[in-house]
Parts: sequence; C-alpha cells; structure tokens
Amino acid sequence: MNRQQMRRNALVEHHMRLVEPLARRYAAKSVRTQMTFCRWA
Repeated sequence: MNRQQMRRNALVEHHMRLVEPLARRYAAKSVRTQMTFCRWA
C-alpha cells in the first residue's frame, strides 16, 4: 500500500467518524417520524 492510498484511507476514516453521529441522529429522527405516522394512520 503506497502513501497516497494510506492518506486516502485516513481521510475516509476521519470523514466516517464525523458523519456517523449525524447519520445516527438522522436515522433516529426518521424512525421516530415513522412511528408517529404509524400511530396517526
């Protein structure tokens, strides 16, 4: 594995670490809205 590939992997890892909590929060929100929709339906 060359240096450029390693750098790219580090960037992807960092990006995932930043995005994961946001994605989790968004998923929780969408699940909650789905539950309320089911309740109203």
